[in-house]
Amino acid sequence: HRGGPDIDEFSVDRKAIGAGQCVRLRWRTGDTDGVNIYRSGQTIVSRGDDDGSTEDCPPGPGVYDYVLEAFGNGTNRQSLTVEVVRMER
Repeated sequence: HRGGPDIDEFSVDRKAIGAGQCVRLRWRTGDTDGVNIYRSGQTIVSRGDDDGSTEDCPPGPGVYDYVLEAFGNGTNRQSLTVEVVRMER
């Protein structure tokens, strides 16, 4: 009997960025068949590797919720928030 998927790490390199900039998300999971990552409900990684990283460039100013969903024998989720601020000219 194996437990559900484990999320060992889900991190972002910066919690706040300027509009037009990008963040790098990293994750490490165990006992998973794969991962999905969502940005405020929109899929940015579908059936990704157990361990990996991806760059994402949010579309504009605002607060975005990133959710890592590890799936296998059940699912496990972890979330983090990134704020995108309008750049002063």
